[in-house]
Amino acid sequence: MNDVELKFPEWQGPVQELLLEFDPQKWNERAKQIGALILERLKHLDHKSDSRDEKIALQDALTVVRVLKRDKLGAPGWGNEGLLRIQRPSSCKPV
Repeated sequence: MNDVELKFPEWQGPVQELLLEFDPQKWNERAKQIGALILERLKHLDHKSDSRDEKIALQDALTVVRVLKRDKLGAPGWGNEGLLRIQRPSSCKPV
């Protein structure tokens, strides 16, 4: 696909291929498969202390897949809830 060496090719390669897929039906099926692949890999790394960089990269890739799914397929987005729910102190008012 390109000359860049991937640090985690077992899942980064499929993510790159997904970015180049333009058929919505194929894209949706691939996105499901890649999402499952990423989640499975995260579970596998859950208790390994030396996998911090890969965990961060996996979480970033999962976010990319979710955002693209929302944008490309009109899938429900996160709206205001986002991936992480951050509690605002009651003394803080929205700007």
